[in-house]
Amino acid sequence: MHRKDLSREMVLDLVEKKKAESGGFLSDEGAAMLVAQDLNVEVEKERPAGIMIRDVVSGLSDVTVIGKITSVSVLQEFNRKDGSLGKALRFVLADSTGELSCVAWDQQAERLANQQLQDRTISVLHGYTREGLGGSIELFIGDRGEVQFVQSVSEVSEQIADRFTSIADALKCGGEVNLMGIVKTPPRIIEFKRADGLGRVLRTKLMDKTGRITFVAWNERADDLRRLTVGNAVRVSGGRIKTSINGSAEIHADSMSRVEHLESAPAQLENVELQPLKVSQIRADMRDVDVLARILRVQPPTEVKRTTGETTRVMRLLLGDDTGIIQASLWDDKAELDLKVGEAILIEDASSRERLGEVSISVGKTGAITVRQELKLKSAQLTPKRIAQLPHGGGPVVVEGTVINQPSLRQVRTSKGEAVDLSEIELRDDSGECRVVFWRDLARQVATVRKDSKVRLFGVYPRLGFKGGVELSSGLMTYIETAGESTPQEVDQIIELKEDVERTIQGIILELSSTSHASLICGRCRSKIEFQDDTTICGRCQSTQGMDLSATLFLRVDDGSGYVDAEVESPESNALLAQDAKWIIKSLIERKAPKIQLTVETLSRLIGMRIWVRGVLAKDSKTGRNIFRVKELREISSSREPLALSRGML
Repeated sequence: MHRKDLSREMVLDLVEKKKAESGGFLSDEGAAMLVAQDLNVEVEKERPAGIMIRDVVSGLSDVTVIGKITSVSVLQEFNRKDGSLGKALRFVLADSTGELSCVAWDQQAERLANQQLQDRTISVLHGYTREGLGGSIELFIGDRGEVQFVQSVSEVSEQIADRFTSIADALKCGGEVNLMGIVKTPPRIIEFKRADGLGRVLRTKLMDKTGRITFVAWNERADDLRRLTVGNAVRVSGGRIKTSINGSAEIHADSMSRVEHLESAPAQLENVELQPLKVSQIRADMRDVDVLARILRVQPPTEVKRTTGETTRVMRLLLGDDTGIIQASLWDDKAELDLKVGEAILIEDASSRERLGEVSISVGKTGAITVRQELKLKSAQLTPKRIAQLPHGGGPVVVEGTVINQPSLRQVRTSKGEAVDLSEIELRDDSGECRVVFWRDLARQVATVRKDSKVRLFGVYPRLGFKGGVELSSGLMTYIETAGESTPQEVDQIIELKEDVERTIQGIILELSSTSHASLICGRCRSKIEFQDDTTICGRCQSTQGMDLSATLFLRVDDGSGYVDAEVESPESNALLAQDAKWIIKSLIERKAPKIQLTVETLSRLIGMRIWVRGVLAKDSKTGRNIFRVKELREISSSREPLALSRGML
């Protein structure tokens, strides 16, 4: 019709030559279509009648199916029982009703392996179906079969686009699924040894509006996603739902799967955002816990030994939001993070546990922690529990009220024979009263609080008291704030101190060392004073008048994030000794001693004092320990009012 210059015989001859060139793989119709294409003749070709994938059953001997290839394996070779070499090429065909595993054999496999198949729409003619090893139906393409590429693919492509399931539905159906998601956690690629060399596995979490799932990509698929980052959109075709060793569902992508890093999120993934839990919503034995909270307390990292004998590090935090507070344990690399009191952090993929009635969370290698500078949560958002509504267990909780007695301080002996400090107060709010017990360093701090002070307690544990009712007890991360005073501003935290860097801190004096001492110096040249008979004289300028005091104090300061040992020398130490300075000078003269140790009575007056300190953290050459050498110091409250921010460690 279109080429009048060609006879029927000439066209048939071209068709036969085309069939011969293909090695016998082309049918008459397929060869004729290629000849027409060579001759620039447009031929309207009807699509072969086929069935939808959902209607494919086992045992069909001559079936036609049209679909889009979503994943392709490499050409595989194998030896048959008769010694001949066999070849197979596997691919997944999809339409709007489902997916179908296909296998092309021998010459068909070899021919298709030389084609660009991924994302092509094809028509499989004269195929036959069998039930595969896993019970699923497979479509086979043998000698009689034929694969034709369909030129008009818009309809099929639109149908395929709607075929991806949600994560929630994928978790229910299991088996082989296609889904899309947003990368939730930083992908980790790990290499491992296998028989044929090195293997690779990528692990991350995907989420959509319906849920989240662990995504595992193996070898080639892991390589396809090496540039993947948090927030990227991913499309997974032919993934398989599997159960991990901890019982949770995962989607795995292997050589038969296809994974795509999408440049932009499709419509169904727009506005997908993380929805963190509130602290009060966290229950025992939860996985994939996300929580946004403020850091209330930081305990420096410590080394612990696992049951396997390995040594690792753990840092513990006290976290809070407007619904409650909770302890968090940060393990391994998370223990080395530079986190500060007052920061708002987002914790992702933590796990929760319950011990002795307390629910806490743990963050390991698969978890993520992000400081959210744009979210500055205030302590006022923490709603205290009323005393009358306290449970008889669990915790920790926040409670506030008025101290109705003068705090006591005494020593008790533990079951291990250790002598520890203990302090008690009676706390009252508008709903009732309860006894509160504080231990160790915190006990000494609380002992300085005055009767009728208004306090707020963070991280105390309710329990059934000896006389019935509820009493509270301090724990590892407990601290106390006194109403009417604000948290120190424009200062560094002790936990942030670094060697040889000048810093300013603010805290309270917990204790002083008995090695603290004082001596006399010349008020004129600041040299050492000597004693000649009953006369004091400067060994340098020979002056006998204008004596001054030189004191060295070794004290421990705590600011809530931790504590540091500090060395304070004159004149800063003289400011602390204040009214005791004259008595110390008199004592030195009476004893005719060049140096005396300060008495317990003198030192005890300084415990509980709030101070502002500027200095440098340095390593002591004698002990090898870090000590904060003070350059400037001043007392914040000379009236020794209740502490603004008193915190201690059990």
